[in-house]
Amino acid sequence: MNKTISPSASIDRWEIFFKALIRKVAQPTTEWPTVRCWSKSGLITVLVEIRNQEKDHLLTTFPHGEAILEHLQKTGLVSRVEVEAASPSASTDFYLLDFDGTSPREVDPLELLQAFKPEGIICYFSALSYYGLTTQIASQHHIATLSKPSSTPATRNDSDQEETSTAGGVKRNPLGQKAFTFQEVPFFWTRRTPSKLVGIQTREKAPRTRFRITTLEQTLLDTLHRPFPCGGLSVILEAWEKGSRTMDEQRLAEHLAAMAHTDTYRRVGALLDLMGTPAPSPLKTRLDEIKNGMPRPSPESRIPLLPGIDFPSTNETWQVGVP
Repeated sequence: MNKTISPSASIDRWEIFFKALIRKVAQPTTEWPTVRCWSKSGLITVLVEIRNQEKDHLLTTFPHGEAILEHLQKTGLVSRVEVEAASPSASTDFYLLDFDGTSPREVDPLELLQAFKPEGIICYFSALSYYGLTTQIASQHHIATLSKPSSTPATRNDSDQEETSTAGGVKRNPLGQKAFTFQEVPFFWTRRTPSKLVGIQTREKAPRTRFRITTLEQTLLDTLHRPFPCGGLSVILEAWEKGSRTMDEQRLAEHLAAMAHTDTYRRVGALLDLMGTPAPSPLKTRLDEIKNGMPRPSPESRIPLLPGIDFPSTNETWQVGVP
């Protein structure tokens, strides 16, 4: 059982602990990209780690993880963020850690995502919102962790079916696994294949908060194989309209080359045609090669612009169904 804190606990020992805690969470690290917002499990992990590191000064009677957290809440250094768990059996608690009382008590939804999965990558609708690629309020938020690379050669439809079925063939929620709800917006977690998630970067939100997030260009490409987590057709068309003016064309070409997925090139080509936008110069040669190597039109060769959505018209050049 956790030890309770008695009034006789040494103030000096708490001062030692507080100083060690301040040093530990002064700046984000690769392991902990946000050190202001924490999941309960992550915060207790760090509290126990500090206790063990300072054991010679704190002695064995110093409280353990849960009791330390309770004390920090009583002192006002830690405040709980109210979220709704995905199920009665799930326990998803979050906390803000504030030393000087100057940090805003409001929490960014992306902070919660990163605290929930410190190793994860923020993506889909959340990334679209972050980059200002949509004027719509996010109806869902997403973070992904990387799955182990598969030894099985990729097939044409792998991109369309990524993470939508279990090993037993049972259909999963196309949005991913629901983790919790915050301010009436659901938050989801999914696993993604490294070969399809090649564009990742770290952005600083504040001195103690960093986000690991898909690049703008990866975010746009994600819309073409996971349209539902990205908000659907209207959000995607708006995102590409805005993104075509701000994206790094060379980076987009590099991401596509790294994915090495012909159908994604075809979708990009068809979408650019739909928008009336010329192919970016770094992409033009590769798009021309694919265009010239297209098989004869047939029902089998036709793919939809967005997987899972049937469109009435066809871009004959790319053999892609379009709105």
